This record gives sequence, structure tokens and C-alpha cells, in this order.
Amino acid sequence: MGRKNEWELVFQAISDPTLILDVNHEVLAANRAAEKASGLDIHKLLGSRCHEVFHCKDHAPDGCPHVALRDLQMPVTIEMEMEAMGGTYLVTVAPIFGEDGQLERTIHIAKDISARKAAEDALRESEERFRAIFDGSVDGILLADASTKTLLTGNRAIRKMLGYSSVELRRLSVADIHPPEDLPHVLDQFEAQLKGLITVAMDLPVKRKDGSVFFADVASAPVRIGTRRYLVGSFRDVRDRHRLEQAALEAKDRVIRQMQEHEIYVRDVADRLRNPLQILMGYLELMPRVGLTTDQKTHLEHIRKASERLLQGLRKLT
Repeated sequence: MGRKNEWELVFQAISDPTLILDVNHEVLAANRAAEKASGLDIHKLLGSRCHEVFHCKDHAPDGCPHVALRDLQMPVTIEMEMEAMGGTYLVTVAPIFGEDGQLERTIHIAKDISARKAAEDALRESEERFRAIFDGSVDGILLADASTKTLLTGNRAIRKMLGYSSVELRRLSVADIHPPEDLPHVLDQFEAQLKGLITVAMDLPVKRKDGSVFFADVASAPVRIGTRRYLVGSFRDVRDRHRLEQAALEAKDRVIRQMQEHEIYVRDVADRLRNPLQILMGYLELMPRVGLTTDQKTHLEHIRKASERLLQGLRKLT
């Protein structure tokens, strides 16, 4: 087998579309993979210009690796959209120099990376959605290593709560964001959440960068990233809740005081009414019934009964 035939076999055996071009983009040779990818037979490919066949343009596209190679005089690899083949390809172009050292031809190998590109785009879109949710949350979110208790990342809300930048946050551990005297309790809650025994740790003291402390309810769940376990925690500042609770207690105290004052007032009024009423009832008992008309006797009896009912009511109030 001659060296030319051997080279042809190797050229045709390349599974990726492969072309040999002259310095003016004209196709001098194409393998079967290039024929299949372009949908053209070898006779139509030969003599055509690559940008006309693969990019559907009458000129070289922006970022053309062939143009870049002619300028640099060295191999070039570029990702390109191949309009005619409906996908993204990683194109590697290598120079072939003549005996005089001048560039004569270039060999192009185009690897289809459309599936990888689509996966990368999907991953990037997913990461962007996650980041939007992560940073858009009004609650502070932290990711801490389950073993070392170091902080991996935090969202915008937690950085604002604590007063740290994202770079500073990654240098911290759980111990750095809680008062030292409360750390044993905090770590007990951390372990309980890691084991799934509790979901929310209530009223945990949290220390800011400036040393001030606020209280937060921390809802956490264990997650695994690669081979490592983490605890993701959502911090909700409970100062508003504490203010509402304090306001409710103060309102309750006001109502109790008002009720007590009202009770004192009612007792005072009852005491003031009871003595005159008892005197009135005494006069009614002493009043003679002889010589009174039937209507007068009826009226006196009504007064006596009404007075008794009123006196009984006043006794209940006191």
C-alpha cells in the first residue's frame, strides 16, 4: 500500500468532519464525515469555499479560525456555530507549510459539541435560576460544612444581616457568627438539625461583624454536594416578632389595669349607693300602710321590691 493510499485511509477514518483548505478558504479535500455533515457529496464540496458551505455566508464569519491561523501562523481552536449543520462545533485548524516556509494549506477538524453545549447552557440556566432564588430570598441563607463547621457561601440577605462580604464570609465558621457564651447551645442545635431531629432552631443569638447581636429562627436541612455533607440554614430575623410579642404583652397589661380600675370604680359606686338605698328601704318599712289607697300601696310595694333587687345587685358587685 502506498503512502498516499495509507494517508487517505487515515483521513477517511477520522470520525469528525475534516477538511483541507487552501489559504483562500477553498476546499481541497474532505472526508466522508464532512460529506455526511454537510449533506453534499465530495464533488460539490471540492472547490467550494468553506464559509459558503458550512456558514451559509459569502464571506468568512466573525472569529473564523482559518483567518486567525493565517494571522498567527500557528494552530487555532475555536468554538463555532455551524449554521448548515445546525449545531456547535469545536474547530481545530492546523497549518501545512510549503518547503519555502509559506502557508500553503490548512487542515480543519470539527468536533460536534452541540450536546455538551446544550448541557452547559442548561446547567448555566439552572445555576442562574438558583442564584436568582438564592440571592432574592428575604431570609438569610448560609451553607456550612457538616464536619468542619466552616461556611461555604451565603446569599445577599445573610451578608447584609451579618455585615460581611462574600469573600469574608467564606473565611468564617459557625463559631464566628454566634456569641461565645451561646456557642454550646448553637452547636447542639446544629447537630440536632444535621441528624434530622429538629428542623427549626428558635431564637438563636447571631453575632454581626460589628459585635452586635440579633436573634433569628434558623430553619435547616442537611444536603450532600459531591462527597461532602453540608447544612443549609435559612435565618429569619425575629426582631419584628419580638416587637409584636412585646406590644401584645403591653396591650394585655393595659387591659388588665383598665379592668382593675373599672372594678375599683364600680365597687366605689356600689358602696356609695348601698347606704342611701338601705336607708330608703328602712323608711319604706316604717311607713304606715293605714289610710293609703290601693294604688299608693301598690306603688310602695313596687318601690320596695325594686330596692331589694338593686341592693342584691350591689352586694354582688362588692
